[in-house]
Amino acid sequence: MEYKITRATLDDAEEMIEIENICFKYPWPAFAFMAELMFDDSLFYALREESGKMIGFCGLRIIAGEGNIMNICVRPEYRKRGLGEALLTFLMQEGRNEGADSYTLEVRVSNEAAIALYEKLGFVSEGRRKKYYDDGEDAYIMWKRD
Repeated sequence: MEYKITRATLDDAEEMIEIENICFKYPWPAFAFMAELMFDDSLFYALREESGKMIGFCGLRIIAGEGNIMNICVRPEYRKRGLGEALLTFLMQEGRNEGADSYTLEVRVSNEAAIALYEKLGFVSEGRRKKYYDDGEDAYIMWKRD
């Protein structure tokens, strides 16, 4: 099956919110997606099937040359196909095109699959945010520097 990655717009917010709610126990609120999609310095991309169905998305904001990866998720039934890796690789390339020379993100300490993906792509854990998530779970702070 073929997939395509396109720049996400406000028109994509509803599908992004649906995927976010499926993927995460504590999803972003709808207004947060709307706000991020309106910022000029936010880069959000949608991963779609040939049919146009959105199966994942990712988002990045660049601040002073640092790319803050805000979100990445793929529908559960499409996981373990390399799509998350493809999406994140694409996002970082687009970030480089816009001036990012390093990337940071937070990830739940319990999210072993995501941590493994980030490490595979060169991210290193450089700290821990205590009780970062709404349920009190800690987050690793991970960095990738080019």
